Amino acid sequence: MITYLINHKKTLTGRMPMTTKNQTLRPGTAPDIKYKDTVFRKLFSDPARFLELYNAMNKSSYTNSSELEINTLDNAVYLGMKNDVSFIFHNELWLYEHQSTVNPNMPLRDLIYAADILASKFYDKSIYSSVQIKIPSPRFIVFYNGNENFPEQYTYRLSDAYYKNPDDEASEPFLELKVLVININGCYNEDIKRSCKTLSDYQTYVSLVRAYSTTMPIEKAVSTAIEECIGNNVLREFLEKERAVIMSLSVFEFNKEREFKIVRQDEREEGIRIGMERGLERGSIITYVKQAVKYGVSHKDAINDAADKFNVTEEYIRNIIAEAKTSH
Repeated sequence: MITYLINHKKTLTGRMPMTTKNQTLRPGTAPDIKYKDTVFRKLFSDPARFLELYNAMNKSSYTNSSELEINTLDNAVYLGMKNDVSFIFHNELWLYEHQSTVNPNMPLRDLIYAADILASKFYDKSIYSSVQIKIPSPRFIVFYNGNENFPEQYTYRLSDAYYKNPDDEASEPFLELKVLVININGCYNEDIKRSCKTLSDYQTYVSLVRAYSTTMPIEKAVSTAIEECIGNNVLREFLEKERAVIMSLSVFEFNKEREFKIVRQDEREEGIRIGMERGLERGSIITYVKQAVKYGVSHKDAINDAADKFNVTEEYIRNIIAEAKTSH
């Protein structure tokens, strides 16, 4: 049985710690159940299945799942869903996530996640001690099965998000975090899927739901996919045992995915609209300055007048004039 603890001491990060799965619930408290699990998390929260995936990823053959220490955070959510599974095994902290959308901010999220895991694990240790505290080595893996084109494997780096200082381009970042994204669509990473039938079956189930959802309501699509998987021995035991839960989670998950796609499309359209408006504004400013200079106003005074008229800074105007000259 997995138990919980809500600890009200501040953590090493200075924040209230997130709830972790390997802890005990204190009287009068309750874990946050606002957010739903994903099917991926429900599936691989089982230590035996997690170990199967671990072995596939590391080409190992461990069999004793009791050595795994579950450290999944209850309050770590993405798109309103808990989609991660975290274990410590052989002094390594493994975080496995499923993503159906491309997200370059994964390293930043995992940095915060890892800090909270370590804070929850070592909150009663003195980090100011002269004795070094040993911590597990973190590994961040994302299994991607979205509809967007994506390479077979890709590594996101936290340093990709850093503001670039030309003077520091040649130096190594003082803080780095890497997230390896594994594409499990189609024929990608077949060696991993062959070594982990559960992962392969999971992708088969997701693909069936997606395919059926194009021609029928999502509830019917999920139900049909479950029946087909059971009939073909794809996640049969899991789906037979958890049918009602998986129905609910899958419908919620796919609705969230569709909602996110709609929001992204709206953002793209809004970005295009704003870009067009800014382009028109920039053109108007440049034309205003040129006309003013043409009629005898000094270039400096023309920029000053344009800044007042368009409610922008003089530096902004000088920059767009310089960019316009460069582009021509």
